Amino acid sequence: MRFKLDENLPPDASTLLSNSGHDALTIWDQGLQGPNSGRCVQTRRRA
Repeated sequence: MRFKLDENLPPDASTLLSNSGHDALTIWDQGLQGPNSGRCVQTRRRA
C-alpha cells in the first residue's frame, strides 16, 4: 500500500510503515511542506 504522510506526523511513522513493507513518503521527503498545499494535491493526483 502507498502512503503520503502529512508534515504534522512524526518521521518515525514513515519508517514504521516502510519497515512493514509499505511504500511511505512524507511531505518533507518530496519538498512539499509549507503553506502551498495545492502542490501536494497535484503531486498526489499524478501518483
